[in-house]
Amino acid sequence: MAKSVTQTIVAPDPMVERLRAALGRRAFTEQKMFGGTCFMINGNMLVGTSKRGLLVRVGKDGHAAAAARPHARPMEMGGRSMEGYI
Repeated sequence: MAKSVTQTIVAPDPMVERLRAALGRRAFTEQKMFGGTCFMINGNMLVGTSKRGLLVRVGKDGHAAAAARPHARPMEMGGRSMEGYI
């Protein structure tokens, strides 16, 4: 008797599609991280998606200004704030 095979089809993430369009033809790679998709340039994360929203690398110099924007907050991992990421 043949075994049945179940195939799961995952719908495209609209946020990932918007990021791909915004980044255009720049030289980036995509990597699965933090339960989402991260966009890397030269091996460094630029921006990523997660179930909690968007993760953006703003750099240490831009951290305070970015964190002060509406709906933005510093990234926390393991209870620690990661300076340079919103």
